Amino acid sequence: MSFILLNKTFSNPQIGRLETPIEILDFAVDNINAKVPMLLDESTRLDYETSTTNLELIYNYTMISGDPFEI
Repeated sequence: MSFILLNKTFSNPQIGRLETPIEILDFAVDNINAKVPMLLDESTRLDYETSTTNLELIYNYTMISGDPFEI
């Protein structure tokens, strides 16, 4: 699901005005965070996303059902 959200974000025409990879990543994070919280399946919710200065994306999920000891 996150790949689909990122793919739509990077095809956005506004992305052309951004200059650095960090600006592009922050733009992507803002667009994804505008759509969350979002259920990804019956037991997983995407709560928010952050980026780092190392150009990494960090996804923050919540397991809303299931046994936490079986993960």
